[in-house]
Amino acid sequence: MSEPKAAASDFLLLSEPGATATAFFVFFASFCIIRGHKFFMHDVNLLEDQPIAWTPTPDVIERSQLTKFMRQVDVSTWEELYQYSINDVEKFTEEVIKFLDIKFDPPYEKLLDTSDGIEFPKWFA
Repeated sequence: MSEPKAAASDFLLLSEPGATATAFFVFFASFCIIRGHKFFMHDVNLLEDQPIAWTPTPDVIERSQLTKFMRQVDVSTWEELYQYSINDVEKFTEEVIKFLDIKFDPPYEKLLDTSDGIEFPKWFA
């Protein structure tokens, strides 16, 4: 079974009016599902032989929210973004919150508390 091949341009969010934080989170959920191999059913990639339905133009890629976010975190490829997201989950989450301009009231004191062990994380404590 081969790993799905996905490029950053495959999952674009446009910077057109009306683009929302929800749309950005949908992108990251898709990103995690594909990279986590939950895209497969019974070890069969159902989309493997399907033609690509749409390929964005360079202008669309340039205007995408994903491109803006990748510049913010100083990565230039899909693989770099993925590695960044798993190598430093706390920093990655902090950057997503900053990018989406999410405010907490009251503000959290610690983004990620693993004092009880990594298997019992406390987010936004």
